[in-house]
Amino acid sequence: MIEVKNVTKKYGKVVAVDNISFTIKDGEIIGLLGPNGAGKSTTMNMITGFIEPTEGTIVIDGFDIEKKPRKAKKEIGYMPEGVPIYTDMTVKEFVTYMAEIKKVDRKTRKEQVEKIIEETNKRKSMKRIIIISSFAATALFTLTGGVQAQNSIEQVLKNIETNNKELQANAQLITSQKLESKTDNNLPDPTLSYAHLWGAKDKNETIGELVVSQSFDFPSLYATRNKLNRLKAGAYDSQADVFRQDKLLQAKEVCLDIIMLRQQKQILEERLRNAEVLAEMYAKRLQTGDANALETNKINLELLNVRTEASLNETALRNKMQELNTLNGNIPVVFEESRYPLTPFPSDYQILKSEVLAADRTLMALGNESLVARKQIAVNKSQWLPKLELGYRRNTETGTPFNGVVVGFSFPLFENRNKVKIAKAQALNIDLQKENATLQVESELSQLYREAKALHNSMEEYKKTFRSQQDLALLKQALTGGQISMIEYFVEVSVIYQSHQNYLQLENQYQKAMARIYKSKL
Repeated sequence: MIEVKNVTKKYGKVVAVDNISFTIKDGEIIGLLGPNGAGKSTTMNMITGFIEPTEGTIVIDGFDIEKKPRKAKKEIGYMPEGVPIYTDMTVKEFVTYMAEIKKVDRKTRKEQVEKIIEETNKRKSMKRIIIISSFAATALFTLTGGVQAQNSIEQVLKNIETNNKELQANAQLITSQKLESKTDNNLPDPTLSYAHLWGAKDKNETIGELVVSQSFDFPSLYATRNKLNRLKAGAYDSQADVFRQDKLLQAKEVCLDIIMLRQQKQILEERLRNAEVLAEMYAKRLQTGDANALETNKINLELLNVRTEASLNETALRNKMQELNTLNGNIPVVFEESRYPLTPFPSDYQILKSEVLAADRTLMALGNESLVARKQIAVNKSQWLPKLELGYRRNTETGTPFNGVVVGFSFPLFENRNKVKIAKAQALNIDLQKENATLQVESELSQLYREAKALHNSMEEYKKTFRSQQDLALLKQALTGGQISMIEYFVEVSVIYQSHQNYLQLENQYQKAMARIYKSKL
């Protein structure tokens, strides 16, 4: 049973799913119907655990998808709209291939694959809840350790955040920096010394002396350093957050490029089909004398050009997917999205500016560094307090030993000279950096906002033009009917396709600009 209770999903101010509730009983088969953007994919992604709802609960066979995700997902099989299966492979070959990718050992791989094939052939009904899936797909995902389709950029970024090698390395660096900071507040190593003295005249007359001592800073300095270390840890985490944001922004832009290339692929496939039909038609016309060589060569050249563009586009798409896999730690990513996420243009710049400045992670990091610098001043001031030394001393003069206590003081007259001034200068440096960073953030935001606004306006103009533009099918009909010449056809078609290509470029640039504006939400 699936229970969806008062579920809402928001992306910023955009409400993708608004307070939906329904129940699917065992054995029921349902479909989600609605226009593009109605929230069907978002609802499915929330049910399968790919994305988290903003509000509400989803329960799968008694398991809350957020509270007990592992148990809930064990009850789910999922097949995305774009099936991640190579059509030239058999089911057995594909399952084996995916198991190899996930480095399942050979013995287990062979046993499980055979079991999957057998169960797929035998099993007619199942207790498990199946959501747009087959048992083979479910078993495959189980076997390969959870290779799942990501139908949203959000889910892809979540996986990259977990698997990216640079982020993993940076996390270890931050851990080492935190540990290193803590060592600054450790006590010095204790000292142990022994002296054996003998008389200059009578070498049988000896004195033995044992000294054990421990030096330490003034007690209040340790408390001050502890506060400093906590602030440093926060600053290191802020730096890590900035690095994470930059890496996820890079990944998001790759996803946006993939979407654009897929949209270009659809246009090029349409152009290729049209060019192939026309080439075949004019080849026949040339034989019958109804077309001349010039027209035929023109359409053949167009066919060659489209094939070349399609090939280059496919190569670019493959390269972008490889780049995405690399960002995911070289773990294959199944990203099937071919539409951009809803990204409305913000109408009020001042509200946007205040939101961006308040959430900018670079400014937050510099703010934390400023706190560290201020506390460093306090630490350096405290270092003028005397250092202490306590110890035990035992003197074994011939006959009678003596025990005693060692107490010492060290006054930092020289080693701490100018350290307070240095700390103040460093604090001022951080403050000036933050002021400059604020100006840079404001300037970048202003530029991105103007760019996004211009792109958005251009996109709207293109949409209006497309609605009033002559249909490609009508142009082809006019050409085949002899109402327009080949030259006229190509002129009109080239303008239409170039306009669509321009629109795709504009939309891609707009999406990237908005991604940079809202990078703090990553």
